[in-house]
Amino acid sequence: MARVELESAVKHNQKLRGALKQAQTEERRKAEEIFSKRLKLAEEQISECKEEVKCERKDSSEREERLLQECEEKMKCMLKDSSEREERLLQEQQVEVEHLQIKVNDHQQEALQLREENTSLLKEICLLQETVRRECEERAELTAALSLAREQLLGVTQMTVNSSIPHSPATSSLPSLSVGPSRDNVNRGRSTASWHGNSRQPLPALPRLATERPAPVTEARHRISTVTGRKDKRSH
Repeated sequence: MARVELESAVKHNQKLRGALKQAQTEERRKAEEIFSKRLKLAEEQISECKEEVKCERKDSSEREERLLQECEEKMKCMLKDSSEREERLLQEQQVEVEHLQIKVNDHQQEALQLREENTSLLKEICLLQETVRRECEERAELTAALSLAREQLLGVTQMTVNSSIPHSPATSSLPSLSVGPSRDNVNRGRSTASWHGNSRQPLPALPRLATERPAPVTEARHRISTVTGRKDKRSH
């Protein structure tokens, strides 16, 4: 009886061990399946990640290449704009230099013309000064001639008055009242001759003025005003 129970207990224990072993084997199989599934899923995720990384790298490389191309295009545009700007500035500077050269040439021509006009003006001023000097000399000669004529007229008048007075010892002893200048020998001769009654002798000729006279002062002034007027118009 005890042996039967022992055998049944052994069999039952064996059944339990077999069931436990089977259960463990099933659990291990299930765990292996789960692990394999997870591993496969992880591998798929890894492959997807690799693909994404690869795509991202490709996109990044394409983006970098596109950015590089855009930068190159921008640099080319900037270089082109800079070269065009420099060329335009050079052309403008060249045109400005040409204009300045033309202005310099014009100013040089004006300076040369002004120098020539100044030379002509100085000549006209010298001519005007010479004209004024000669006219002053002629005026002085004319004034001296008029003074001499006035003195001679006074002397003739005095001689006429003296000749109209009757001769007497008192009057013949008086000195001559002629006021002619002592530097004129002719007037002295007339004063001496008036005592002998020669009161109707002609007067001596007045000193003659120069026949060749330079251009009048008004004409020289007119020339100077014309030249200065041209200078004022040119300056405006």
